[in-house]
Formats: sequence, structure tokens, C-alpha cells
Amino acid sequence: MSVLDHSEFDKIQVDLRNNYPNLHIFKNQDGLIEVAGAFPLRGESGQELDRYSISIILPPSYPEDLPIVYEVGGRIPRVADRHFFKNGSACIFIPDDRWRCFPSGSEFIDYLKGPLHNFFLSQTYYDRTGKWPFGEWGHDSQGILEYYQHLIDTQDIWTVFRFLFVLAEKKLKKEHECPCGSKRKIKRCCIVKIRDLRKKIQPTVALNALRRLLV
Repeated sequence: MSVLDHSEFDKIQVDLRNNYPNLHIFKNQDGLIEVAGAFPLRGESGQELDRYSISIILPPSYPEDLPIVYEVGGRIPRVADRHFFKNGSACIFIPDDRWRCFPSGSEFIDYLKGPLHNFFLSQTYYDRTGKWPFGEWGHDSQGILEYYQHLIDTQDIWTVFRFLFVLAEKKLKKEHECPCGSKRKIKRCCIVKIRDLRKKIQPTVALNALRRLLV
């Protein structure tokens, strides 16, 4: 059962009415909060560029866990190359990138206007040009690896693993050897970089990334 309280439900309902009047929020037959209807893509001047029929499920653990999005109009192939999971739900962004795309404390309307809008805008652009406008990560573990290579600024796989092991620790151990490979202690090497990364990537997120990469 969803744990979204009445005030949160009402807030989303008002935001939808003011910004996306063709999207509606309700409790579905499974007792979960669902948002469904026509989702418009708008240009900078507010003109409608395209629209998609979507269904969004808010899991019981929302907002800790991300909304689950489905494109229900049959326009997009449900394949990995179009960023869909095998169960038919959309991969809106890599969960590890949540700190940037949908930070903790953001509201549901921010999700719609930000990452969800960009996802479907990318799909429309790809249909028209065969290219992704914002670039793209690989699929599954390859995408996770590429993401951390970019975030850590290295192409070395083992450096990525070492950084993830440090990020997965509940407490930063500054006396340990730096994961960059310098042989120096963390406190005398990449301490600033690691502290910044730990603000973005929680230990549980880093641990999950390690598990996915090691499968």
C-alpha cells in the first residue's frame, strides 16, 4: 500500500491541475498511487512539441525509491536500446545519478519537468534523427561502469572499483591508501575529491553499484 499522505496527494493533484491538466492522480486497484494520462513535451516558449500516453506508479517507499514509469501508447519499442527494462518500465536515468537528476527533497512536479521531460524529449528526438540529444550511457552494468568512469574521471576499471569500495564504507577512513593508485594515504591525496563524491553517492548506492558490476 502507498504511504503517500493526504497533504502530499493533494499537493501533487494541484501541481498537475496547474501544469499538466491531462495527467490525473488516483489510487489504483492495487492500492498504489498512480499518475496517468497525456504527458506533453513543451518548447522554451511553451508550445507543445509532442505528447505521450504514460502511467507512473509511486511505490510505497516513494520518495526514497523512484517513480516507475510506463509509456502506454505503444510508440516506443520496449527494448534496452530505447532505455526500457524487460518488465516494460522506462529507465529514466541511472539511479546513481539521482543526486543530480532528482535530488532528495525535490517534489514530484520537479520530476515531471526535469528528468521525465528530458527522457521523452530524447525519445522524440531519436525518432526524428536517429541520435540521442544528451548522449547516453550503455546498458546494464556497462552503463554503470561508464557513469562512474565519467564521475571519477578515469578510464581504468580497477580505479573505479577502488573508489566504489571507499564510497561504500559508512565512514571515510582517511588513513587508508588512496583509491587513485598513488600509494599515498587518502588524507594526503584525493580527500577533497572523495568527500565531494560521498556527498553525491551514498554508501548503499555505491555498494549496489559494486554488486551490479561484479555480477
